[in-house]
Parts: sequence; C-alpha cells; structure tokens
Amino acid sequence: MKEKLAKLPALKDKDVVRLLNCVGGYIVGGYVRDSLIGRESKDIDICSPRLPDEIESNLISGGYKFDFVGKSYGVFLVRVREDLKIEVAAARYDVSCDGRHAEVKFVNDIQEDLARRDLTINAIAVDVHGNVVDPFGGQRDLEAGVVRFVGVPADRILEDNLRVWRALRFASKLGFRLEKKTAQAIYDYACEIIYWGEKQKVSEERISSELSQILVHLDNNKYIDEIWTLLNPLLETTGLPILKTIGCTQPKQWHSFDVNIHILKVILHSPKELKSRLAALLHDIGKPLVRKVDEETGKVTFHGHDEVSAEIAEQWLRSMKFSNDVTEDVVELVRYHMMHILHNQSLSNKNCVKYVRKFNSVENFKRVRDLRIADICGRDDEPNEEYVNHAKGITSKCLEAINNQPLKLAISGYDVMDLFGIKEGKEVGKYMRICIDLVAENPVNNNREFLINFLTENYK
Repeated sequence: MKEKLAKLPALKDKDVVRLLNCVGGYIVGGYVRDSLIGRESKDIDICSPRLPDEIESNLISGGYKFDFVGKSYGVFLVRVREDLKIEVAAARYDVSCDGRHAEVKFVNDIQEDLARRDLTINAIAVDVHGNVVDPFGGQRDLEAGVVRFVGVPADRILEDNLRVWRALRFASKLGFRLEKKTAQAIYDYACEIIYWGEKQKVSEERISSELSQILVHLDNNKYIDEIWTLLNPLLETTGLPILKTIGCTQPKQWHSFDVNIHILKVILHSPKELKSRLAALLHDIGKPLVRKVDEETGKVTFHGHDEVSAEIAEQWLRSMKFSNDVTEDVVELVRYHMMHILHNQSLSNKNCVKYVRKFNSVENFKRVRDLRIADICGRDDEPNEEYVNHAKGITSKCLEAINNQPLKLAISGYDVMDLFGIKEGKEVGKYMRICIDLVAENPVNNNREFLINFLTENYK
C-alpha cells in the first residue's frame, strides 16, 4: 500500500506539489481513498495543520487566487490553474455538534483532524513526499472491503446524522460490507428515530442525494441483503411506510416473496438510473394498505394498489424535495406499472399510440416497460420468460406505432380556436385529441385541410 500511496497521481503534478509546500498540507479524504483502489478521482482536498490566517498569508505570498468557502471553518478554494481548483482547509476538531453542524477549534495536528472524519477509509492523509498518516486503519479496511466508522460509531452519528446515509452510500458504491458495530449503530439510530418519532437533523435534499446514489449502485454489492436491512428503517425515518411491506405476503401462484423482498428484487432488475430505481422502490408501497383476504377462499388481493402507491409516492417524493421532473415521471411510472395494455388481445395501432401518449414522454413509456419487466422478474428467482417476452412484444408494437406517427400535428390549437370561436381551455384539448386519434388511425390523415374539414363536418 505504501508504494501505491507514494505514487499518487497528484504527487506527480508540479502545481499540486507547489501548493502542498506552500500551505504545509496533506492530501486527504476521497482522492486518497479512490487512488488506493484504482479509481480515478479529480477532486483533490488538502488539509493543513496551520491556522487559517497563516494559510491565507501563504497563499497570497505564493501568488494564488482563492475564495473563502467557509471562513469560520478555515476553508479556501484555490485556483491552481484554469483546469484545477483545490480546496484547502485548516485542520480542526469539533468542540460541539448538534447532529449536523459543529463548532470547531483549529489544531496543528493532522491526526486530530482525521479523528473527526466519518469513515476510516476517508481518514487517510498523504504528505508531499508520499508519507502516510493512517491512524485508524483505513488502508486495512480498503484492502478488506470494509466500511467502518472512525472511533465509536454512535459518537460519529450523533455528530452528524448524514453519516448513516453516507456509510450506506459508500458500501453500495464500492461494493464493501459494513463493519458489524457500524451496521449495528446505524440500525439502532434508525430505530430510535422511529420509536421517538423524531426528525433527522439533516435536510431532505442531502438525504435524497445520498439515497439516489445508494439506489443506483445497490447491485454493485454482494452484501445487498445487509444494506437492504439497514435501508428499510432509514427509509421509514423519512416518512416512507416501507416497514409495513415486511411480512406482507402475496398470492403464491404469482409471488415467491413478500412485498418487501419483491421490491428489492424489482430494484435490482431495473435499469441503473434514478427514475427507474425510485419507481421500483415505490411501485408496490401501497400494497399493505389495500391488502384484503377473502374469508371463504383465503384469496389475497391488492386491488387499486397502483393508484394508492402513486399517491404515496408523490407525497413522499415532494416531501424529500426531489425535482418536479423526477417526481412527475416517477409518479407516472408507479401509477401505470401494471401496464393493463398487456392484457388487450386486439391491440390496434390507434390504441398503441393513445397508450404511449398517456405518458410524459416516449422515454417514460420505455421506463414503464422496463419497470413492468423488472416487476415480472422480481416475482420469483425463476421469472416467467413467456410473460416477459409477451411484455416486450406488446411494448415493441407500441413503440413501432408511435415511431410511425408524425412528430407534429398539421393542425394547432389556434386553428381549433379560430374554427370554433372558443378560448384556450379543455374544449380545445378535446378537439385536438380527436385529431390525434384520426392521425393515430392513419398517418395520412395528418393533413391540415382534412382535419379542419372533419371537425367542421362532424362537430361544428
């Protein structure tokens, strides 16, 4: 390991070396971690055991241009050259914390700064000569593929609640397992929040950012079950009623798993992009609320779960401050994930086009196709290939039908308003949909004169 550290790419960069000498600092954190495991990393952070005023004075003497990122924390953003900006921070430790923000004191010992960091794999420092400072065994944990909190796990979490999400994100993204005490501390933290009904001292935006990366990278990890076990109570702390899906059994002829494990399977079968993974997480979240068992036959049903799940999804996505674009597309995917069109035995081109046009975009229709296939594959360890092929065939027919459609109607809403003497509103949309259906039946009908004559003869 020491040989690799001595050959850190940044130490071959003369400009980086010059800055390190200028501020008397160490390269720390993510750049060191990623370089050690052979991953490219462009973000270089430097920590200096000098006081902020001295760092500032040295930067000025060295001719550097810089901005204060957080003056009270002694953080500078230094423009090394046009293509390289490096964050330089004064070494510090936390005097007091409130679960997210800390009052700090500056120190002249790099080891004290490393002690306040979250994970051992992020608490490694390298000086300008390649000498390593690794007081918490970060190199050992990188070699073993372990995510471990620095020091006492519960203390690290109390200092900054976001760390529970970061730990899962690193485990998911790197394919590492969580060290036993670290995993237990995360679980205990989530359970305590749920039990007392408290709110995490972290913004929804920060949690959403971490969760997004966890979901997208979840299948990188052979310890998926461990991560999923911890992710469930953490999601519950955000207001998502996912714990109710645990033990929520489903009809054996269709499903081998309860709703909770089924959701995990669907996530893993979904494309590795945010909207698809969020839709997979949320597609059956409403099932426990609509579950009914027939007293005579014992038959289990979940009628209307798609609509209920969509309602829960929208409320939760908005509460978690996901963007409108993500929220609207994901809610649409959840609402239509059953793809009832698959059961239409006489599917015309017109019906295909009308179905695809229900979606915000053709891309979202493709996502619902992928979600439906993942839903089928997530029912069993050996999914019904015949049904999967049927779903692919129907959706391919829909895409072919929409691809043969003109990109733009030959008639506009203004034409309709002029023709009927009406103002913009629902009535205009009604006539435009009539035109869309005509063109869906036959693209040749996309002729301005034909459409106006048809509306005049039949509706005016």
